[in-house]
Amino acid sequence: MTDVLTIDQRRKNMQSIRSKETKIEKKVARALWNHGVRYRKNVQNLLRKTDFAIKKYKVAIFIDSCFWHGIKSIFMCKFPSVREIH
Repeated sequence: MTDVLTIDQRRKNMQSIRSKETKIEKKVARALWNHGVRYRKNVQNLLRKTDFAIKKYKVAIFIDSCFWHGIKSIFMCKFPSVREIH
């Protein structure tokens, strides 16, 4: 399957995709902080790179968007069929 975008269009598109500091991550961070929960962001020394880690309670929080899986409703969200075991 060929790409419908030019190289420059694809480059610009891929540059605009963020992996850190997304809107939903900012909202979750603000809610955690306002409730007195202290956390670390983007911890890399765990099994996977977590969005938030609360070491006091040994909790890892992953913020995954259903956008990448083509789901329009949060109630119909599903896990990807590739790499089911992480």
